[in-house]
Amino acid sequence: MPTSYYQAIPYVMDHVRTEAPKSILDVGVGFGKYGVLCRELLDVSNGRYHRDEWQVRIDGVEAYAGYRNPIYDHVYDSVFYQDIRELACKLPVYDVVLLVDVIEHMSKQEGLSLVNELLQHTRKALLISTPLYPAPQGDAEQNCYERHCSRWTPLDFRAFDFSYHVVPVGDGGAQVFKLYPRPEGVTRFPIDSVWDHPVSARHPLRIAYLLPHHNLTGGMRMLLEQVRTLQERHHKVRVLYRGSSSDSVLPAWANLRVEDAVIVPVDQPYTQYVSDCDVLVAGWCEQLIELSQAEKPVLYWEQGNEWLFGEFSTALQEPLMRKHIQRCYTQDIALAAVSPLVQEFLRVRYGRESFFVPNGIDTDVFYPGEAPGDNTILLVGNPLLRFKGFDVALRALNRVWAAGYRFKVNWVCHVQPKVHGVTFPVRYVVNPPQNELPEWYRRADLFLFSSWYEGFGMPPLEAMASGLPVIATSCGGIDTYAVPGVNCLLVEPGDIDAMAAAVGYLLDDPEGRAILARGGRETALRFSWANAVSRLEEALQTVVTMR
Repeated sequence: MPTSYYQAIPYVMDHVRTEAPKSILDVGVGFGKYGVLCRELLDVSNGRYHRDEWQVRIDGVEAYAGYRNPIYDHVYDSVFYQDIRELACKLPVYDVVLLVDVIEHMSKQEGLSLVNELLQHTRKALLISTPLYPAPQGDAEQNCYERHCSRWTPLDFRAFDFSYHVVPVGDGGAQVFKLYPRPEGVTRFPIDSVWDHPVSARHPLRIAYLLPHHNLTGGMRMLLEQVRTLQERHHKVRVLYRGSSSDSVLPAWANLRVEDAVIVPVDQPYTQYVSDCDVLVAGWCEQLIELSQAEKPVLYWEQGNEWLFGEFSTALQEPLMRKHIQRCYTQDIALAAVSPLVQEFLRVRYGRESFFVPNGIDTDVFYPGEAPGDNTILLVGNPLLRFKGFDVALRALNRVWAAGYRFKVNWVCHVQPKVHGVTFPVRYVVNPPQNELPEWYRRADLFLFSSWYEGFGMPPLEAMASGLPVIATSCGGIDTYAVPGVNCLLVEPGDIDAMAAAVGYLLDDPEGRAILARGGRETALRFSWANAVSRLEEALQTVVTMR
């Protein structure tokens, strides 16, 4: 029978261990290995060696009775030989449900319908494991249930509260999703009442920005651009940074002047330095616990982060981190979100409403130049962040090169990538000065963006402003501005074949590149910082008025 990545076993079992279930349903028993492992972990390792001593109920579901073997009769309490799609609504409730290497054998619609049904029969957690890149697969041993029909990404589970882990194995791997049952009701927090009291009047504010770090990240760049634009619109902005007296408030890479910059000693609260301000803007979710004690109103602008998308280092770390993060997001503090996707995550996970405050783009800095015309493809981003998907981009470009196309790649990156097996020429532009970044866009013919998920996705908008045709993944936040066929080509995250095909198509079609370039520039002009900060001003004024 077909088998699955054994490398995913420790991650699945760590999740089982943290839930300490008294009952388990194993959907898609196959050979029976998860039944054996769960029985050993939950009963045998606790000294209950004999079947009549076992305390944990482990049931299984297997649609193909031909897989039955002695494990089924010894390890499992019951095994149902039926299609889970027909059986799910009739099942009792279990603490944990395992759906290991099952969901890829269904269409997306069938899979999501099954997940919804199974969560109604789950007390603690639904554990899903599915291949990162399912290989083409038809019937196996005359078993039609073994056909591969779909490939799944974190965005497919956006309507659920979940955590997520990737287990890399060579050029492939497994994904482990842990979905939580929906609570009985959604809690509304007091600050969410601002939605009933919008304000239209605007006046200059005294605003304190609390910088969380000095790292060169997209999030920090956007915070500092907000500061710049607010100052230009005659607000008084104080920028605070917690550190030692020898530290600078602004990061060295920032091309920004502020008149009011304050170092906050590490042993002192922010609140001692903001008494004359009208409103505080938090730069990171972990600041919210401290700021919940502030006498001044606070707004936190969520740009999307790996925690929000369910990525944690280990399964054993996850419970404590989830509890900590929930505490952060459920403080009595107003939230803003960079995209409708982030608004949805805040609503689904924490029952929070949020202002929509998108990113902006300076189209006087990012503007079109004369394309080099030598098929230069641009990549932009940090190679150390797995969710940026650069391995997908490189594999797709290898396929384009193997198909006979000739091009070169410029990769603007934070650190030197460790790349193996690349067959095409690559120039690595490591940590260039920020004022040089727009010129690297103008030196390219095509922009490629490969993220698995993004809260917004700033580089494609920068590329559009620079007159570059864009190929990107439909990574969630990009939906805020991306219109396929108008300003970009979109492919599913992780779809190497589709990405390679899109690159080849645009390399062959100058007219198509020109259409996307024009559409992208028009889009960027609508996302000016003036428009973005107008939304921010409305949010700040509303929070100040309601305090």
